[in-house]
Amino acid sequence: MKFSPSNQVHSPAFKARWRFPNTPKPHASLALSGRISYVEAPELREILFSMIREDAPSHLIVELGAVERIDTAGAAVLVEGLAAAQASGKKLLLCEPGDWVRGTFELAGLKEALHSCCKGPREVGARLTAAV
Repeated sequence: MKFSPSNQVHSPAFKARWRFPNTPKPHASLALSGRISYVEAPELREILFSMIREDAPSHLIVELGAVERIDTAGAAVLVEGLAAAQASGKKLLLCEPGDWVRGTFELAGLKEALHSCCKGPREVGARLTAAV
């Protein structure tokens, strides 16, 4: 999958779209919505890792506010993405995870990954401004 500003993915259970907001600190934002389970996890992994591997900005944001449900396979993909981004010199932030997402991370023993979460756009802006 080639990473470009116009890419959108619609699977039966979830949608993913990315954009490049016009901000002082360039970043790419991947907005997810719907349900993400072990069935959709491979597709999510392909989308997320294409952002990390390709010529995307060094700051990546995954918007989780519209994710209705996620299972441990989906959470594991996001954690893999955090590690892969860090290994490639990029910063990945998870933004606005709802109660279901937070609960899944905690249930799976991935609570530490929630430290990369932002509560909303203001916190994202602050973290991007503070990033070196």
